Amino acid sequence: MCWLRTWPRWRLPRHASNGTPHGASKGSRPLSSLPSCSWVAQGQHSLQPRSTGRRFGESARRRSGADWAQHPDATINYTLPGGGSCELRLGEFQYSPDPNRPADVAADPRSIDAALNYLHSADVLADSDVDGVIQENRSDENWADDGTGNPVPFGYGTDSYNADVEYNLAVSEAVQEAITAHLHTLGIPSTGLGYQSQERCTGMTQ
Repeated sequence: MCWLRTWPRWRLPRHASNGTPHGASKGSRPLSSLPSCSWVAQGQHSLQPRSTGRRFGESARRRSGADWAQHPDATINYTLPGGGSCELRLGEFQYSPDPNRPADVAADPRSIDAALNYLHSADVLADSDVDGVIQENRSDENWADDGTGNPVPFGYGTDSYNADVEYNLAVSEAVQEAITAHLHTLGIPSTGLGYQSQERCTGMTQ
């Protein structure tokens, strides 16, 4: 059985628009299981800063295809620790800042073009701190559904640990943080920037 974390809708990147790290705990993370280790997972991401720490909402990940994913804006390929391969597809970038956000939280529509230019011209995976995200995530509490509706501990240090799953989840998170960090270096806030992602993996270790 493959254990896969449901993907959250992001509300706060690791750095706020002023570059200050946020140390708020992510808290527990729900997980779900899929019957196969060749899978497609889709997620929705919003890089909108909030006045508090990261908030994890309902899952946007599902086992389905998407029209946009047939012609994504960008793709990132990576190898899992067990030798399997994944392709992360990104698309449907949009700018939709919360009109009720705090007055001191800036937003800039240039964030879409800046993010896409970065994805098209840079080695984003090399810029992504995947190992750092793994270490950070290991400090969190993670839970999985055992298939009967009961939560069980999941992740590093538990009986349900899977290095491929851990790495795969960390890539998606680290890529998002790399995009946010790049916008920060340009002086462009990530507020209101959102996009869809879809992962296609084969050979994931069970």
